[in-house]
Amino acid sequence: MKWESATNEQLLTIFNEDIDCPTHLLSGAVTEAFNRKLFNDLIYWIFRNLTKNTTRAKDAWSAEDDDILSMGYCGIMNALNRWEPGKTGFKTFAYMNIRTEFTRTLEQEATQKREINKHSISYDLELENGESYLSLFPSRTNVEKEVIRKMEYEVKMEPLNKEEQAIIELFLEGYKFTEINRNLFGSKRTGKAIRDEFFTALGKIGLGHFVIQQSTPKKQSQRKLTEEIVREIRAAERSFKTRQEEADYYGISRKLIANIRKNKAWKEVV
Repeated sequence: MKWESATNEQLLTIFNEDIDCPTHLLSGAVTEAFNRKLFNDLIYWIFRNLTKNTTRAKDAWSAEDDDILSMGYCGIMNALNRWEPGKTGFKTFAYMNIRTEFTRTLEQEATQKREINKHSISYDLELENGESYLSLFPSRTNVEKEVIRKMEYEVKMEPLNKEEQAIIELFLEGYKFTEINRNLFGSKRTGKAIRDEFFTALGKIGLGHFVIQQSTPKKQSQRKLTEEIVREIRAAERSFKTRQEEADYYGISRKLIANIRKNKAWKEVV
């Protein structure tokens, strides 16, 4: 069958209603839909709803359009490879696989960030001149994370039981109290209970006076772009390990960097 002669409505009808479409025919329809970008709206809709009102939203929305579509297309191909006629419409099945692909990728990124935190350099809490490490840090939220990372970890953790050590370890890796509850206790407790135990553990090792400030996070101020910086971004003069590292360096989003390179932003700079 020549799928290029089918209308968009016909293709969408197949995906929505034809639960018995053979895989070899469905493959051709999916390929033609890719060419026409018919899945793009669905992919973006799933991505927005998955990251809306969650702690992932800030990082997720720094993803470039090409990255979002690539993850979505992978989900669709997974759906096509696993498709079994007669069970459900392909659009519904593709939705589940796209969502799974997004979730898996976001979790991988979170894991990578936690691994970076795990390998932070650790020193004794007190400097040689007797001053506290606190004197080196500006006043900011979650300063206790930086303090704990500077401890001689094994020595300072000795007074704690295994449960308390596990809670602090996950906290240092970037997990939130609700996530710690889910990973260690299968969500049988509450985030507040984990938080209370966390501070009790800090008290045992002499850090009970540190408090997490529960303030509303402020948007990170963006670095003021100049024509010189824009040209530097376009020329890719600096080397970065990841796109996010580059975005953090310039103080702007990955999306804006991509648009600058594609000449969609700052068009007047040549």
